[in-house]
Amino acid sequence: VRECFQVDARTLRSWFNVADHVVYGMETVPGAAHLNAVVQQQLAMAGEQARVSLHQVEMRSVVVVREQLV
Repeated sequence: VRECFQVDARTLRSWFNVADHVVYGMETVPGAAHLNAVVQQQLAMAGEQARVSLHQVEMRSVVVVREQLV
């Protein structure tokens, strides 16, 4: 099953220090934030007592943080 989740910039910035993840002068999203987004949104849909497991996760490209795109 493939699912897509969106996270607003304020929530994203609450998960990590953006200044610690700058690549070539651009703020980027660390892989752990991607995984956190998936887990948090699955829990929100299925309930806090749900179990979430991730398998065969691949991150093939960087995500740049921009207010208008996040």
